[in-house]
Amino acid sequence: MYYRTDKMHAESEQWSHALAKPERSLSQLFFNPKGTEYLMHLSLVDRLVHEANADSVEGLISFDLVKNLVAYRIAQLQEPAKQFQFKVAILNEKNAEAEDFLESGWFDV
Repeated sequence: MYYRTDKMHAESEQWSHALAKPERSLSQLFFNPKGTEYLMHLSLVDRLVHEANADSVEGLISFDLVKNLVAYRIAQLQEPAKQFQFKVAILNEKNAEAEDFLESGWFDV
């Protein structure tokens, strides 16, 4: 999953990763809240992909939750933005490249 803000869009067409894989250590074998949170976020995006066969994805609860997740991530990074957009890319098994699956409209932060 990727996102971009209105400030980033003005400068380039590049997207940033919305979900960062947490670093792992031996101590996290037994207690790993960041890893659990990461898996929860991936599960939420996976749910959106499975529900996205509907006519309008913007009415789905999973869409709203993913939108809120991206807004939360932007707030965590303290990026100066007024609007954001996100997209979900899925891995093509044939050539191992990511293909855009869903691109949202622009939302206020």
